Amino acid sequence: PQTFGCFLPPYHDPVQSPGTALRDDIELCVLADDIGFDEMWLGEHHSGGWGTLSAPELLIAALARETSRIRFATGITPLPYHHPVHVAERMALLDHLTRGRAIVGCGTGTYIHDMEMVGVDPATVRGHFRAALEVVRALLQGQTVDVRTPWFDVHNAVLQLRPFREQIEVVVASSLSDEAVELLTATA
Repeated sequence: PQTFGCFLPPYHDPVQSPGTALRDDIELCVLADDIGFDEMWLGEHHSGGWGTLSAPELLIAALARETSRIRFATGITPLPYHHPVHVAERMALLDHLTRGRAIVGCGTGTYIHDMEMVGVDPATVRGHFRAALEVVRALLQGQTVDVRTPWFDVHNAVLQLRPFREQIEVVVASSLSDEAVELLTATA
């Protein structure tokens, strides 16, 4: 079945009140639910002055209480910026809070300033992403994970809260460079 969705960028004019900007975002998402959108993707950025939505999961949790049917996706969660155990835990919880309407949208991240701010080497994001994606997927599938990588360690990790649904949809997004397309096909 075809779905119709929208991307809500994580940008807000720095001269606008953050509270007003977030209320506007919530109203837009409620309207999208009311008029029949299937999905709303919420971006994440951490730098540049305009990127004030740093935790789309928190906004999605708030939106779940204001909407009834629309699905919400992180658009995207840049896995190299976060420990994969925390990503999987947050998404399992979000799946419960949304009653099965959460989608894990993930990628490498593209903003060099975001990477620098959180100490991620831009030259390593592809390998870091691959390793983190494997851990997130395994945990969401109920597996116990024990792995050591150059970027993070995971020791006998298992989710304490199983997802609301049997399987949470995980979508990989990236830029359209040759290397990115190869990464997308390798992780599909």
